[in-house]
Amino acid sequence: MKVEGRLLIECFLEKMLAESGSSKNTIQAYQRDLLDLRSHLTKMDLGFEETKSEDLQSYLAFLSSQGLAVSTRSRRLSVIRQFYRFLREEHYIEDDPSLYLAFPKKSRRLPKTLSERYVEELLSFDETEVRPEALRLKALLEVLYATGMRVTEIVTLPLKTIESALLSERKVIYVKGKGGKERICLLNDSAVSSLKSYLGVRSIFEGREKSPWLFPSNATAGHLTRQRFWQLLKERANKKGLDAHSLSPHVLRHAFASHLLAHGADLRSIQKLLG
Repeated sequence: MKVEGRLLIECFLEKMLAESGSSKNTIQAYQRDLLDLRSHLTKMDLGFEETKSEDLQSYLAFLSSQGLAVSTRSRRLSVIRQFYRFLREEHYIEDDPSLYLAFPKKSRRLPKTLSERYVEELLSFDETEVRPEALRLKALLEVLYATGMRVTEIVTLPLKTIESALLSERKVIYVKGKGGKERICLLNDSAVSSLKSYLGVRSIFEGREKSPWLFPSNATAGHLTRQRFWQLLKERANKKGLDAHSLSPHVLRHAFASHLLAHGADLRSIQKLLG
């Protein structure tokens, strides 16, 4: 005997309330979701007992077309599955039409990136910016954007690595990244120029003892920290009137890759450069 849809919903909610200990708000949300499904099926002249998998898929597609978030659609599908499992266990239906319905997948957010104009402005230092702190920051930014290095890799660069690179014809840095894997990073002319200017004032950042790091500091580690670099980057963006909220060393690293790709670089080659 066919049972009215609203009564089936009430029976299900009573069981949920008794067995699962669901809160009043949860039960009310379940009720709203199932009444919405019932309304949709009624327009198709269907009851819960006659519903097939494709009917439920049609309903989920309808929810998507209404702009409901993935999380909302996933929650509704979860309720639908519980409801139809209940109907089957209580012998209202023979087969569960919701059994093989797939949960909607969350779309992957595209990584944040920066326009070339943004980066150009960020790296634009005028002739008056000659204090040691400014020369150090320019070197940090130019090397990061030229090589796509990770922030940890750049703040822990040994001084001798850069000295060797500046003496070589190709201006190559050998960097050990994740897993101890070594890769080649190339310095462009802007990075080389900024490094040479910075090396002229680098000793100011050293303590009493000589430091092995390219970017020494009085931090416990003996070199500039990741956190301090992040702070300097934000300060730079604010000083230039740029959006600092979207900026981080990682985003600048991603800009290096996306700008190379936009200018025709091979994706596999970029992946190797990034390590």
